[in-house]
Amino acid sequence: MADNVYSLLAGWLRYQRDIGVDGLVFGHGSALGEILAGGGRSGPYKGAPADGGDAAVVSRRAKAGEKPPAVGASAGSKLAARMKPIDELDPGMLERKRPPAPAQAAPVNSARRERLAGLYREVIGCEKCPMSSSRAKLVFGAGSADGRLFVLADAPSAADDVAGLPFQGEAGALLDSILGKMKVDRKSGIFATYLQKCKSADAEFIRGCAEVCRSILDRQISIIEPKAVLVFGESAAGVLLGDDRGEIERMRMGDHSYMGVPVVATYGLQLMIKDTSLRRGAWRDIEKVLSIIR
Repeated sequence: MADNVYSLLAGWLRYQRDIGVDGLVFGHGSALGEILAGGGRSGPYKGAPADGGDAAVVSRRAKAGEKPPAVGASAGSKLAARMKPIDELDPGMLERKRPPAPAQAAPVNSARRERLAGLYREVIGCEKCPMSSSRAKLVFGAGSADGRLFVLADAPSAADDVAGLPFQGEAGALLDSILGKMKVDRKSGIFATYLQKCKSADAEFIRGCAEVCRSILDRQISIIEPKAVLVFGESAAGVLLGDDRGEIERMRMGDHSYMGVPVVATYGLQLMIKDTSLRRGAWRDIEKVLSIIR
């Protein structure tokens, strides 16, 4: 009976070895190797005491501080006692199971970030135009000081004014959708702002007040050094490019630059929310931007 059990066990262990389990589960010189080498129980089990009898084995184990095996311990329990913990088997196996580490973000230019933060502290209480008395918050801009793309529109909305952040509400959702198609991250890939930094109580955009804010814009661009400027809307593009007529269809054509940085003008976000047919043409403008920043 015992011989049959050992023959079956040896056959099963050979199968495990053939499918690659031997190297993963059992250590070198384990009882598995001994059983396979013996081809079954053709002779005494090599793990059994061969000299000194049971009393001598017990005495020897006691001196070595080893615990005696449980009474009636089976060959399976003897194998289990010699199995390695899973973390000692194949470090590469555990490494393969771990999820890949997230890609490291590009290093941030701390000097550039500090300069931008310094500019923010300098202008946050600006009172150079009447709009300062009607705003809730100055909308300085948001994003990365290392942004490859500088996103610009004309003036803050009511939602922007309350939050103190650009491109909130529906316009922000549309911008997020565009950036998603561009595969550009809003937090790390762009810096977004307005030409006019405060919301007027009477009108959305006042050209004279926007001109007062131009010095802030120029310093932002100088600090960030973007690869391209994407301008949403006829008003902002007209002021930025010095185009008195400010016709968006004409400004979408040709090559433009501001402070040595390529400029691409397209339809305003609010206009594209109202007229979705304009989005196809806007995407052609976005493709120009992608060809520059990539």
